[in-house]
Amino acid sequence: MAKRTIHKQRAEERGILLTIWLSLMIISNLIVGTLFIALPQQTQITFTSIFGLMLPLNVMYFVGILSFINFVLIISFFDWKKSGFYGILVTSVLAMGVYLFYGFGAWSLSIAVWPIVMYLLIVRKNIEI
Repeated sequence: MAKRTIHKQRAEERGILLTIWLSLMIISNLIVGTLFIALPQQTQITFTSIFGLMLPLNVMYFVGILSFINFVLIISFFDWKKSGFYGILVTSVLAMGVYLFYGFGAWSLSIAVWPIVMYLLIVRKNIEI
């Protein structure tokens, strides 16, 4: 019973917007990780047709692994662990660096949206990380 109360209290502290945002991050990271690792050639073809640029297979695997690491970090952030938040920042910077290196330009900067919005939602609730 006490454990349920703690989870309910954490959910109330987190707020509905941050909870929704973290849930979207979980879903998107699972999709990206699965596509990049399970279907790398098809994802590579799709990237090439959309952006006109191609990521090498080893980079596809690296980004897929980063997505799964991000998934674990988001889960830890649900428990208010600082390592989850800072880990998400690190994986986002790594992914942005990879995409910038391979010439995705402004598209790579869209990766920064995830942690920035997450930070703004945390600041909005006056939660200390």
